[in-house]
Amino acid sequence: MKRFVILASIVAFLCSCSIQKGVYLNSEDKSYNIREYSNYLLFKHKSKIVLSKDKERFWPISFEIQLPKRIKSWEAINSTNFGFYYRHNQVIFISTNPFYTKEPTIDSVFIPSKNEIEKMVDNFETSGHNKWDIKKIGVIKNRKNIVMKKGNTTILLLNIRNTDFEAYYRLVRSYSRIQ
Repeated sequence: MKRFVILASIVAFLCSCSIQKGVYLNSEDKSYNIREYSNYLLFKHKSKIVLSKDKERFWPISFEIQLPKRIKSWEAINSTNFGFYYRHNQVIFISTNPFYTKEPTIDSVFIPSKNEIEKMVDNFETSGHNKWDIKKIGVIKNRKNIVMKKGNTTILLLNIRNTDFEAYYRLVRSYSRIQ
């Protein structure tokens, strides 16, 4: 009887873990979806919630991006800001700006100064309730930081270790808008 109780407990624990993984990978409102592939995660954001500014209406930018595996935590704020937090305080942060779509912007990649990163992070929206929060992490010396601008989207790779940088950068370059 004791063995049966132990076995039942183990099965119940394993089932609850798989349910938790499913909750982690898909949001309830279906706006966000993370699919796991052998070498990366594919994050898709497609929202039907209309944003407004004064009397103008804007639709959030729908996109997909490949991300490294082993996300410790992630957050999505107002369909415009997305933070993906990894071990060793490594962060991929995506900020979309649907309010300034009239003027085309040139895609660019640059290495930001510490001041540029701090100003950028100050303007990012976060939940503030997460122990993993880009505003609490700060810039770590001897780590790589890079900013990619693609249209009205800014992607910040923050505090990426030298050993991880090539893989992270290769994956986030996959960013593309979707319909």
